[in-house]
Amino acid sequence: MIKRSDHHWGSPTYIVRAALSEETNNGWIWLQESGQAVRFGYREVVVIQRPGCCRYVYTQVRNIDGNFRRQYNAEKHRIRIDPGGNVIVMAEWYRKALGIDDTSPTDHDLVPLVIRAASRWRFPELRAACHHPDLAIRLGTRLGVMSVWLAVFGLWLGVYPRSSLVICGVPVDAVRWLLFLGLLMLAFFACKACRGPKL
Repeated sequence: MIKRSDHHWGSPTYIVRAALSEETNNGWIWLQESGQAVRFGYREVVVIQRPGCCRYVYTQVRNIDGNFRRQYNAEKHRIRIDPGGNVIVMAEWYRKALGIDDTSPTDHDLVPLVIRAASRWRFPELRAACHHPDLAIRLGTRLGVMSVWLAVFGLWLGVYPRSSLVICGVPVDAVRWLLFLGLLMLAFFACKACRGPKL
């Protein structure tokens, strides 16, 4: 259950609703924010973080409009989305990644969340793919990154011939080893970018 004691002073709070059954395996959330214009572009990649903990997810955002509300509210047993108020609709995968145990049973049970546009320098599309609910997409993304690294590694092995540089009687190819260090750094950042969310 959602506890009001989880609220953090100064953080925006949201009513949390469950995703439509046909969208539980899709890589986006729906967002409605009251009192301000739409902050994000169509399917822009955003970071959602739970204040006070290290849990966060990268995902695409879609803006709740009248058509979505009508479709969502058409099911009699589903808790309605009313116009106005801060509402976020997300699948269980994203809720668990953020440490949200349940949806909001009423409009008074709010969850503090910080939602911001993802930095272009943090490979947002790559990270959103690695945080996707679908295992096939997560696996395909990681294999793609690995294949790029192996291709660059193969290039490192074949392009540069050994030089005559000698250190302590041992021949060393300075260019090759500098590139190798670069490859290790690339592998490190790739591993960080491909990490999935904490569940």
